Amino acid sequence: MRKGGHQTSIISTEYARELTSVAAAMFARWSQENFFKYMREHYSLDRLVDYSTESIPETTQVVNPLYREADGDVRKLAAKLARKRCECNSIILCDDIEPDKVVAYEMKKQTMQEEIEVMEQPLDNLKACRKPYHLMSNFLIYPRRINSESLE
Repeated sequence: MRKGGHQTSIISTEYARELTSVAAAMFARWSQENFFKYMREHYSLDRLVDYSTESIPETTQVVNPLYREADGDVRKLAAKLARKRCECNSIILCDDIEPDKVVAYEMKKQTMQEEIEVMEQPLDNLKACRKPYHLMSNFLIYPRRINSESLE
């Protein structure tokens, strides 16, 4: 019962829980239902979750699909290159400076640096291939279904 004398009846089949926790759960549910009712009435919530699509004008700029694919390849190769650079930088000569150990260290470091240089060339080529970022929707290189959902 509230201070003003108002009492709310709650009917539940939950016998194991305390009545206060059942009441709290019920009030939380009612507040959610009130929120969704408000959103439906004032913001057309049901319309927002519709899966319909609309055609877009041909002059609308869209992200180039080939750019997305090339950018994914660039990111993968750049991550591999970063891991290889970390691996190369983690090679240190911490033992005694003996000629045999120094030669082995230099050989290992040189091999890693050559692998890095070999990986850098395809990365530069991929970066050059991923342009332009935006296209007009009527200039797509290959046909794709473009609608208002794919603009994001």
